[in-house]
Amino acid sequence: MPHYRALGGRDGNPDDEALEAELRILYVGLTRPRERLYLSHCFQRTRDGHPEFRQPSRWLYALPPELVATAA
Repeated sequence: MPHYRALGGRDGNPDDEALEAELRILYVGLTRPRERLYLSHCFQRTRDGHPEFRQPSRWLYALPPELVATAA
């Protein structure tokens, strides 16, 4: 999924070139598997000893629902 730095750019504003590059890489990664592709995300990470709750990438929601199966 596109890295958060590509989404925010160096100055905090979206960087269109970086975002397009990340999306091209994502497309290549999604189209290479022959049978199945497993995507995952974490709900929580620890940073400097403190838990941080994470949101799934918005690009996960952009995938066609009929092609996605969720696991517990």
